Amino acid sequence: MDAHLDLSFALSGLGRYAEALACCETAVALAPKNPAAHMQRAMVLLPLLRHEEAVLAFDKAIALAPHFADAHYNRAKALTTLTRIEEAIESYDNASAALPPYTNAQAGKGTCLLALGRYEEGLPLYELRPSLRKLKEVLSYPQPSLTSDVDIAGKTLFIYHEHLLGDTIQFCRYAKLAEERGARVILSIQNSLHGFIRTLSPTIEIIDETATPVHFDYHSPLMNLPLAFGTAASTIPAEVPYLRADPDRAELWRRRIGDHGFKIGVSWCGSKVAIDEHRVFPLADLEGVAALPNVRLISLQKNEGTEQLASLPRGMRVETPGDDFDAGPDAFLDTAAIAEHLDLIITLDSSLAHVGGAMARPTWVILKHSPEWRWRMEGRDCPWYPTVRLFRQDRLGDWESALAKVERELAEYISSSTEAVLASH
Repeated sequence: MDAHLDLSFALSGLGRYAEALACCETAVALAPKNPAAHMQRAMVLLPLLRHEEAVLAFDKAIALAPHFADAHYNRAKALTTLTRIEEAIESYDNASAALPPYTNAQAGKGTCLLALGRYEEGLPLYELRPSLRKLKEVLSYPQPSLTSDVDIAGKTLFIYHEHLLGDTIQFCRYAKLAEERGARVILSIQNSLHGFIRTLSPTIEIIDETATPVHFDYHSPLMNLPLAFGTAASTIPAEVPYLRADPDRAELWRRRIGDHGFKIGVSWCGSKVAIDEHRVFPLADLEGVAALPNVRLISLQKNEGTEQLASLPRGMRVETPGDDFDAGPDAFLDTAAIAEHLDLIITLDSSLAHVGGAMARPTWVILKHSPEWRWRMEGRDCPWYPTVRLFRQDRLGDWESALAKVERELAEYISSSTEAVLASH
């Protein structure tokens, strides 16, 4: 039995999940009362998107070993993917009880609570997230971290980025809030975002992504600021726009793009991290959108996914901005300039969704069945971005259902937008 499990681990590491599953089936048949065999079978079912079966396999492992903490934890992750959030919270609690302190389980519970809009409960647990723990391993400051009871008026607050570009775009709004409360703000963010984020405030000092200021009174990772500011679902700072395009660059792209047609900027593939999380759909699935009268699809895609432009269905046209589009060291300057002149942005959950939302541009975000907590588990609106509309998969891996909703609503949206333009003239 052990040999079959070892082979399953090796095959899983190579991405050969179907073969790994066959090894697990053999191991389970040889040792049906071995919890490790059921656990490994469940883990192999997850990348095959067979989450319902994985939950049952986790259940068998737990029935044989009730205090199997990792089985409870991974069961919770599978339930989250299935949007069975209350059950996932219970499983995270079981994992924590079986192996205290199980910080990953507590952090997982935190994201579930946030997805349900329970910020007061979720944000303290969110501070246990693995990415922040890794950051704290390399950063140590003698100054105190910012907490909700600190009066920052007249103080210098050092804020630093933590993870992805989209996270920085979403949460940089808190740097401006800190400034409005009387703090001098020093912001360390990804170098590629400096040009775009400088439009947040002319008096926020932006420094290199690895730099630390000589003098400051308090510090905070950017994504801890919602807790430090006492954010609740009803008090999310949603004033937009808080980021803007450079006027000269915007005028340049206005002339290049032209004013004709209903202009839709599209992105269908996120970063490598997003692809691994199944946040990607085929560009060809927008064929029905491209075929609508007077619609112009304009690619805002960079790097991964651009190869799909060379294999579009016959008759489908997607315009590209050219090789100089966001070609320099700065990210999103051209994207923001183009966005100023688009009638709509259609994107999956990617940095572009945050660019559109932060600039208060009409943006439709197509979400996987179990989206990140910031998009909540249901609803069409996004509390963080008033101009964003959400389109969700009906089932795990089912992009067709979400895109069908987009196509159905788009004709009506174009008609109403055109009528609004005509009425204003």
